[in-house]
Amino acid sequence: MDLVFDWGKASAMYKGDYLVHLSTIYTKQEMEQIVCTLWSIWTERNRVVHGSSAKPASFLASFAVNYLSNFRSATRKYHTVSTSASPMPTLVQGAAKWTPPTGLNLKLNVDAALDANRNIVGVGALL
Repeated sequence: MDLVFDWGKASAMYKGDYLVHLSTIYTKQEMEQIVCTLWSIWTERNRVVHGSSAKPASFLASFAVNYLSNFRSATRKYHTVSTSASPMPTLVQGAAKWTPPTGLNLKLNVDAALDANRNIVGVGALL
């Protein structure tokens, strides 16, 4: 896939605006590949920050393409596609959909990170 990036427009955009802009240029499938590639780069960046050596860009690009291909294959296997003009996958019956807490219930999301080289632990929580 050949991507065109307008640096002039990008410099005037704020935070995620560039993804919205790209979504007006590229198809849904192309946007999936773009986001998967960005995720691959971000994941590799985190690995390097935490002491791993960087992998070549060609490896990351290949990984992103293969990852998305495997994801699409798995999605086709477990989802049915509607016959409408713009097919959307449907959830497999029995799959739980996330819903916000109700009434007096609360939901706690947590994450943690470890930098073994510097003996630092980071913990985050969102209630």
